[in-house]
Amino acid sequence: MYAIVAARLGRTAAAHDFFAKTATVDLTGASKQWAGAIYIGGTHPAANAGAWLVALRGFAGMRTDGSMLTFTPHLPAGWQRMRFAVSYRGRDYRVELTPTQTQIKEMEKA
Repeated sequence: MYAIVAARLGRTAAAHDFFAKTATVDLTGASKQWAGAIYIGGTHPAANAGAWLVALRGFAGMRTDGSMLTFTPHLPAGWQRMRFAVSYRGRDYRVELTPTQTQIKEMEKA
């Protein structure tokens, strides 16, 4: 929650640090645990969810009022844009945003 609030307050560098740690927890090896030759660690899906929440709720500024999605971008330095798909109330959307523009397109059902 701290990183989401930090991003929304414009403290994107601090939010990005948390995002990077959670997004790469299984890639860096820093969280791996071994007992001799036996690996006793695991994956960290909660950390991955944390990265997703910071990206969408923090950097993209995604909110809902119950009937619609809104976005207020707070992109970290060096990020030019974000693109992602999101489902809301049974509909799928493709979202692309920059620091100054947001595009939301409903995706057609196959």
